[in-house]
Amino acid sequence: MLLAHPELSPARLAAAFAGGAVTGLRATFSTAHFLEISPEHANKGQALRWAAAHRRIPLAATAAVGDMPNDLPMLRQAGLPAAVANAHPEVKEAARILLPSNDDDGVASLIRTILR
Repeated sequence: MLLAHPELSPARLAAAFAGGAVTGLRATFSTAHFLEISPEHANKGQALRWAAAHRRIPLAATAAVGDMPNDLPMLRQAGLPAAVANAHPEVKEAARILLPSNDDDGVASLIRTILR
């Protein structure tokens, strides 16, 4: 579910949501405009774990690139967590390497490095 407020940022909405008595759901955001609400265990980290297991790839052999807080669960699971230069500060903190911005082909630079 996506939520928006005419005056509050997604970060402020997420803080308000976290302070409520709702269980089984989590709030995050991937844009400057929308709060994302999903089941607690449905996130990109779980998706990466599933994909790696399905392909029989150890998580240590995976890489993930993020830019917004909805990417944090994925980055925490990846063997090589990376962030683009224009990423949210929390995402940069979770990353082991910092790439050029997404406008400057940051993901492509990581792919080129890995494929070498």
